[in-house]
Amino acid sequence: SVKYFERVKIEVEAKLPEITEGLPKPLVDAVKALRAAFNDINNLDFVSAVIKCRSAMEYITKREKRDGRDTKVIKDEVKGAILSRYEGAAKGVYEDVLETLEVTIRDIYEMMSKFIHPDSDKVKFNPRMVDAVYVFRQTVDIINYLVELSRA
Repeated sequence: SVKYFERVKIEVEAKLPEITEGLPKPLVDAVKALRAAFNDINNLDFVSAVIKCRSAMEYITKREKRDGRDTKVIKDEVKGAILSRYEGAAKGVYEDVLETLEVTIRDIYEMMSKFIHPDSDKVKFNPRMVDAVYVFRQTVDIINYLVELSRA
């Protein structure tokens, strides 16, 4: 019997910002990483896609001691660009919104770490297409949200 493999073309929608001018550098770098991750998904390289999504998260976050533990939080440069656009009650709301988003970021980051070792690019478990696409979409949504908030 003849065995053959047909390359599958996957259509993944990616609404990434076209224009990154005027954005804080961490967001610009995150968008670049996501463009590369998008190409990886289309080339069926799911490991590399997850690594690049993680890089996008690394660009916009830093580690901070909270309750004696290292915790991922949004970088001051990104937070500052967003919060500088608001005053009074609105600023307070967005401070809370960003803290909530940090929890989401930590959750997605933890999910990525199930596939790729957190301190290296070593594969712990091979992500499938569905895993890579999910991680990609979640990361795109987070980055897009931060981009939109920083332009508001």
